[in-house]
Amino acid sequence: MNDWTTYQLKAITQRNKDILVSAAAGSGKTAVLVERIIRILTDDKNPVDINSLVVVTFTKDAAESMKVKISKAIQKLIDSDEKYDYLNAVLPQIHNAYIKTIDSFCMDILKEHCMEAMLEPGFTIADQGEMVIAKEEIIDEMLEEYYDPSGDRYEAFLACMNKLINKKDDSNFKDIILDIYNSSTSEPWPELWLESLKGRYEKGYYSDYKDALMNILICFANDLSKEMLDYKIQLDNLKAGLDVPTNKMSYNDRIESMFTILEQWIGVVHEGDFEKLVSYDYDKVSFQGCRLSDSQKELKNRLVKIFEAIKDYEKIYKSISDDKILEEIEENRELVCMIIDFTLDFSKRFSQYKKKKNLLEFHDVEQAVLGLLVNNENGIKSYTSLADELADQIEEIYIDEYQDSNNLQEEILMSISKSARNTKHNVFMVGDVKQSIYSFRSAKPDLFVGKYLSYPHYDPEKEDISDSRLCVELNANFRSRAHVLDDINTIFERTMTSKYGGIDYDERAALKLGKKYEEVEEPPKTEFLMIQSDEADEDVDDTEGQDLEEEGVIVAKRIRKLIEDKEAIIYDGNTKSMRAPHYGDIVILMRSKKNFVDYSKALSDYGIPSVVDDNSSYFFRSEICKVISFLTIIDNTYNDIELYDVMTSYFGGLTSNEAAVIKTMSNKQSMYENMMNYIALGTDDELKEKLTCLDALIEQYIAYKKCMPINELVWRIIYDTGYYDYMDHYTDENERKQSLDALVNLAKTYENTSYSGVFSFLKYIEKCRRYNVSYEMSKVADNDAVRLMTIHASKGLEFPIVILANTQKEFNRKDIDSGVFLLDSKYGITSRLIYEKGYKNSFLKKVLKLLKIHNLVGEELRLLYVALTRAMDKLIIIGDQSKIKKIEKPYSSFKSYQDIFVRSGFLDTHLYDMSQLDGITANSLVDEYVASDARVFRYPYEADVFKKRKLTVSDIKKLSIDEMLDVEGYVPKVHDKKDVASGAAFGSLYHEAMFYIDPSKTSSIDEIKAQLEALGDEYKVVDPVLIYDFYASDIGKRVVEAYKTDRLYREKQFLIGIEPSQVYGEGASDEYVMVQGVIDIFFKEDDGIVLLDYKTDHATNEKLKLMYSSQLMQYKEALTRLEHMSVKETYIYSVRNKAFLPL
Repeated sequence: MNDWTTYQLKAITQRNKDILVSAAAGSGKTAVLVERIIRILTDDKNPVDINSLVVVTFTKDAAESMKVKISKAIQKLIDSDEKYDYLNAVLPQIHNAYIKTIDSFCMDILKEHCMEAMLEPGFTIADQGEMVIAKEEIIDEMLEEYYDPSGDRYEAFLACMNKLINKKDDSNFKDIILDIYNSSTSEPWPELWLESLKGRYEKGYYSDYKDALMNILICFANDLSKEMLDYKIQLDNLKAGLDVPTNKMSYNDRIESMFTILEQWIGVVHEGDFEKLVSYDYDKVSFQGCRLSDSQKELKNRLVKIFEAIKDYEKIYKSISDDKILEEIEENRELVCMIIDFTLDFSKRFSQYKKKKNLLEFHDVEQAVLGLLVNNENGIKSYTSLADELADQIEEIYIDEYQDSNNLQEEILMSISKSARNTKHNVFMVGDVKQSIYSFRSAKPDLFVGKYLSYPHYDPEKEDISDSRLCVELNANFRSRAHVLDDINTIFERTMTSKYGGIDYDERAALKLGKKYEEVEEPPKTEFLMIQSDEADEDVDDTEGQDLEEEGVIVAKRIRKLIEDKEAIIYDGNTKSMRAPHYGDIVILMRSKKNFVDYSKALSDYGIPSVVDDNSSYFFRSEICKVISFLTIIDNTYNDIELYDVMTSYFGGLTSNEAAVIKTMSNKQSMYENMMNYIALGTDDELKEKLTCLDALIEQYIAYKKCMPINELVWRIIYDTGYYDYMDHYTDENERKQSLDALVNLAKTYENTSYSGVFSFLKYIEKCRRYNVSYEMSKVADNDAVRLMTIHASKGLEFPIVILANTQKEFNRKDIDSGVFLLDSKYGITSRLIYEKGYKNSFLKKVLKLLKIHNLVGEELRLLYVALTRAMDKLIIIGDQSKIKKIEKPYSSFKSYQDIFVRSGFLDTHLYDMSQLDGITANSLVDEYVASDARVFRYPYEADVFKKRKLTVSDIKKLSIDEMLDVEGYVPKVHDKKDVASGAAFGSLYHEAMFYIDPSKTSSIDEIKAQLEALGDEYKVVDPVLIYDFYASDIGKRVVEAYKTDRLYREKQFLIGIEPSQVYGEGASDEYVMVQGVIDIFFKEDDGIVLLDYKTDHATNEKLKLMYSSQLMQYKEALTRLEHMSVKETYIYSVRNKAFLPL
């Protein structure tokens, strides 16, 4: 961008001020940031070193993108003029510059100063899923202690729990504790913050709640003021209407009287005097005796709705007194203190758990860095010498997406600024409060708003302000075309205010066209596509069932029509001309990732390639759910829901009708029992064959489960069954395959944790789903596929065509409406009150509930703003005609995006003619595949499909295990992975010990013990007797002699090619198979090689020989070929059985 606007140029060139850039969507904030940095680096008078800048971004991708842009800009300068040659030295430094996320920045500081932070070197960032499980396990352990009748706190704890828990269990109590704990982690000093929550339950603190309620009422009053302007216009238009002469006031007079009463009430609210408001009463207006037209009734009814809303508030503020509030506080005091004390106890135990494992979460890193930078003694803060040193080194601090910062991050960055020391003003903050959408991550948009309201605003028509602070507003949008901006402005001018959204969406905040496009005579109009769901199902969750499926089909049809019409509606920046849309131009945005499955299926059914572009939805992906269902069944066949899912998936091949036949056979039996009965007694031979095959598959993998780690089991389910290749029949096959590959990697990572087994892995997945744990999988870019993503994931991106789906879905108010407990970082916590006859909400909880709803609506408005401002050329919005209702009450009554569109008055003029989609039909490749009996087709070379051309010796061992599973009575012994002395970890340690041990010093157990101790504490699990027994044997003595003559070899690697028949048997192809491996130990004697292999398995000698003979034969062949010497003896050494097994 070469032609900077006046406002952009001010943000780029202003120096020695703390600057807040309020950058609206598409206003070029990143370009401004990059240009400012470039100009600072190349300043003629005072150039700055790249290493003296700190640039904090919200995501790693944003940081890398900024580094690339800065590098390109510098390279461009170097190429343009010789005077910039000195910048060649800057380019290599950019990669390691402090251009990174706050987490990465803090990590760098902590690694350098970990000893000062009292941390062990070598700490690692904890796996998010493992932490979720650990938290629950710690809380479970604590509950056992607290519920112990012999404990001192039993009675008090039980009494408090009765106020909190549901009748069924105490799971909601766990959620309460985790909610409080998670909120505390974004505060600078978590323990002090938690203690402050208890401190709020002191006399007089409730005045904050009165202030909170007054603020809510002021928002409400401001809404009314706007509404009344419209209503007065409507009244003026009606004044020529019917007026029935009576002895009482006319219709118009009565309406105006209602206006007067409302204006008086608004005036009292704006005074902010709570007591005066409580005592204020107003007269009622009756319309008895008036004959009204439809238009007059409509206006009257709207005003009546407003008075009903006022009555709802009156029920709260007129029903309370100071004495009652104090009484409620006293009743809640013990409960609140117990909750906080439990949370503090949990926090301490969880910290100990992480310390023991040398693990940190990202907030732990930030907390540790804050401790290095700021001292806090009894609330008095001072900066450390390290903070002063950093502040002296750092010339400027840049904070991107400042609206999403939290209190902890603010404290860290300010502590290293010159601004905090008044030596210079060097903090540059960029953001947009209209796009603050991360309250669930404890983002504090109030930080942005506070500075936005207090900083002087730049006005090019006025003289420069002498203040050390400055706010620069960027509202020119360089992303979207004029018609898109006009529509966005129309929607938010009517709905977003400083109280609902964080800013008044006035002329100053409205988006301005910043880029000139070649506009067509009729630009693509914003469309509202309305499905017509069954009104009888109105109360059913819209994320499930037929409504959502129908919506997905409608969207698929509209996309097909967009592509097939080939209308030039997209502006191509490369060719500077209009063109027809491609699939890759389109994104479908939704609030909930759970809807992606239905949409992906609909798109696939209509032959539309798609990519799910949201890591947090990974565990809800269709292909992943099928594998998890299959795992669930082999763990427990009596899971009916999962078995139905498996039956109707690739693994079972049943239709939904066939599965229904099995389910309805007997309601008294499980579905698995019904399946087995049908196999024995069923009449449909084709269905019986399907069920028989499915049963055989389940039994096979139940056997595998007993002897395989979870990563190998998942690998087999995905690849050996053909499920992976089945993905080829979807239009988005590449992405589906990537997600399956990622599941194998996830299982492998999980296997390296302290947990093991199918049951534990399924529990891990369940927790990841419940707590929205993200799992990042590598993606292969598919440039011509429709993207599906959540609105949150779309932030910072842009797309030619945006489809906003499922707008009739109501905002999630479940926790607010039904929760027994509410938390607010500013106003604290409160709970319901318990009485003999039941429960009731306290005044404090009522106020906090209003505040939560108020904040929810504001956040959803901002989320909607983010969604709509992603569009460059066209907006398509999907809703439900049957759920459209007139929004009579003010903004706090918004329950969905569709409500917002209705309120803005925008929907009626943009309805799409749904008949245009008639005739567009599905053409699913998957349906054709299933219908054509392709699943029973046998590829001529199917025997070679899953045969690897490069194998490890362990792979060959697995083939042997497959054969063993057919051996009657074979049941491998399964060990708890946490028991290191029994599991695979012991085997690794034993092999390592045998590699490092000096064989010449093994004549006594004490000698071996001393060597193990020298290796490290982890080798304590290796019993020195086990090593002594080996070397005390006849073969062991030969090993010692070989060592003394340098003829002993340990951990020898090899790679050889062998005939495929040696691995796969007769009938395999002629292509050589490469085998790689590591030989434990062998030694040479004059007449040949002696080969040995240690095995720590719990198994009989016969089973060991059966399991590992093929592996040792590969070793033998490898040695013969590599050493050009025959192997005269081959042994398996069973460590557990202390036996040499000749082969």
